[in-house]
Amino acid sequence: MRILPIALYSYTKKLSDSEIQELTNNVSALTHRHESVQLVCFIYVMYVIDLLNDIDKDTAYMNMRKRKYNYSQESIDLYSRLLKEDIKELKIDDINSSGYIVDTIEASFWCLLTNTSYENTIIEAINLGQDTDTIAGIAGAMAGIVYGFDNVPKRWLNKLQSKNYLFEMFNKFEQTISSKAINQIINRKD
Repeated sequence: MRILPIALYSYTKKLSDSEIQELTNNVSALTHRHESVQLVCFIYVMYVIDLLNDIDKDTAYMNMRKRKYNYSQESIDLYSRLLKEDIKELKIDDINSSGYIVDTIEASFWCLLTNTSYENTIIEAINLGQDTDTIAGIAGAMAGIVYGFDNVPKRWLNKLQSKNYLFEMFNKFEQTISSKAINQIINRKD
């Protein structure tokens, strides 16, 4: 849920796949050191980068499934429904929405790939129940890229608390992402 800025940074800096993997692993390890979590963060980052490169969501998903991952087979196998099967072919009753990372990423991709609008993607994520904030956050980030800001319902934006503050933070992040300051922070060797 907190790894999206790495995708944005990697895309902006045009990092290589190996640089993206190293950066994603390092940032993921701050809170989740297990390889299986680092793998899913990398999967997500690479998918988002495809979306940012104007690859449609289904083709990006096909690319994700074809990609070779430099992680243990045990970790890769945890995500077999996402990587080996076609997640969008599953029925809603087959989707788990617990806080377990495998369930969360499957549910997030399922919501995105089975819906045709930003609003429906978010509503689907919420209607799954359980870990709705995380699933809606992940699916919503991807849907935001796919459908664009103009397709976020205005009635939702109008109800945001601290809306001006949030937009100010978005603008600062956009300005910072290409600055040397963030580059130094991310690449700092302690």
